[in-house]
Amino acid sequence: MAEPKPIPPIPPIPKLTLSEEEASIAGISLLATQLTYDVMLTPDDKILLKSDYGYFKVMYKFRTPFMDRFPVVFFYNKFSRKTTIVDEYIAKRYLETLLYYTYTNGNRHTHRDKKSVGPDVMNAKVIDFPFSKKVPSQSDSGILISHLSRYAILWKPGSFSVTKKYYFFGTPEEGRGIDTLPNIPSKSTSLIAYTEEYPFDIKGIIFENWKEYTDIQKYNDSVFIRHAGKPCQILLHETDTEHDLQIERVKKEKDGDFEFYGLRHFCVNNSNHDGKGKILQFVDIAVNVYQGEQTNHRSIGIEFVNKPFFIPPRPLKEDATKEEKDAYEKRKINTLKTSDKGIYINDKWGIELFIPLEFFDEEPGDGIYFTLKILTANLINSAALLAIGKDSKEKNPDGKLKDKTIATEDTTKKEITFKFVKADKFFHLATLVEFMVVNELVSGINDLSDKAVYKCVHTKDKNDFYLFENVREGEQYPFDMTQPGIITHKMISKGGGHGDGGSQGLFLYLKFVKEIKDTEIMQKMIDLLVAPKTELEKKSITVDAVSECDTATRTFIVPPKTPAKIKLSRLLDVT
Repeated sequence: MAEPKPIPPIPPIPKLTLSEEEASIAGISLLATQLTYDVMLTPDDKILLKSDYGYFKVMYKFRTPFMDRFPVVFFYNKFSRKTTIVDEYIAKRYLETLLYYTYTNGNRHTHRDKKSVGPDVMNAKVIDFPFSKKVPSQSDSGILISHLSRYAILWKPGSFSVTKKYYFFGTPEEGRGIDTLPNIPSKSTSLIAYTEEYPFDIKGIIFENWKEYTDIQKYNDSVFIRHAGKPCQILLHETDTEHDLQIERVKKEKDGDFEFYGLRHFCVNNSNHDGKGKILQFVDIAVNVYQGEQTNHRSIGIEFVNKPFFIPPRPLKEDATKEEKDAYEKRKINTLKTSDKGIYINDKWGIELFIPLEFFDEEPGDGIYFTLKILTANLINSAALLAIGKDSKEKNPDGKLKDKTIATEDTTKKEITFKFVKADKFFHLATLVEFMVVNELVSGINDLSDKAVYKCVHTKDKNDFYLFENVREGEQYPFDMTQPGIITHKMISKGGGHGDGGSQGLFLYLKFVKEIKDTEIMQKMIDLLVAPKTELEKKSITVDAVSECDTATRTFIVPPKTPAKIKLSRLLDVT
């Protein structure tokens, strides 16, 4: 049998306190009493499972008249503090495939071989732990499926056949008494979640996964298991580019001595020449990729193609070549001021922000379009947008020539009106998020209209403020980082250096919580960003930190012993 593929090492994990160990036992005991089995559960006194990720307990239920014995495997995850189970035939086969990665006299042993092996084997660690209890398969209700840390186990009760499908690219040669299936999607247009395929047949959007990419296995060393189990957060990014992301062009990044490919779970790309939107999926949402610092193990990362800010290039090296100097001078030009791909605005805090939009000189043929008004003083790229169509003529029905302009300026009101505007990428993002929530692919996010889902909104004295800023103080945060929700990368990035996702989170909040009409969301969003500050917005608020992330692990999150006072000042009153 081939050696199992080495698993990437996990960072050091703090030991649980006695109270946390007691909590794990209490959590397992409580879940055991809530199960609707017709017989008492009997503890197993022979199988010992140890894991860096939490605590196992194996029990059995007996069925009469044949007294068949079926295992129930409980797992308390010390990162998420939740208890999950696998049971019956899935649990039986799961236990059979939990093999130690040690040998005695050249033979591999199972956890039941306590008497034939030494204490070194008993201290071996289990990497595969359950995400959730068994549920009907999305593609075939006659199959029961259980999600684990590295793969999904599928069981056909009628034939008692069991297979497993890996979340990682390719099929590792691992396991005994159980068949493995390739996890390559059968269709390139399906959204992949826990190895299952969800048809993403939504008008106006082209969805694409990794099926057509032949060199995909090179990314395996940059794909990891989720320490905290099933993802419960959605993390919003912006690419800081104007161009689409593509799977084969993912570049290597570096964090200290650790090199990895900068994968995300999804990217909302630009629309194509036919006006159809494009969403790209890089990996199964079941896996962890390095994309969101301390939220990695809990979040699904969604990139959004946009260059939200002008960032000056790094200083030129003294020994730079002529080509490097020419390229540097070219990069110094702030292309956002001359861009016609959206509006470049001065917001109410004096920050320049780019919001991608599509402009038309006549009513678009499909999709959601609207009229947009903005004060000339707030629009940095007004000259570029007003110039569109001035040199492009076409005949009216009466034969007269007209300019194909997209905008008109009222010099008296000092206001620019865009008559036909679309914000397709924002709506495509909303469609993707809603799709995952409706299909229960994100743990704990059940209702997008629930204000509590949006961690970018803080309530103070019965007033709701959208936080368009970085909210961390060292490694402390004014919300519980372990809880389900939608988070912007702008909020949590170190020092706010990656100021992205703010406008995308605001759009989702206005659409799903405030339930503003699709044709009015963008106008409301712009008004909130550029209108003079309200009296409440002029005041900053100070809040106590709620959670703290262990710097060494970026995973183990606890309440801070001494909560920091976090000052919030970039507030949007969305009450």
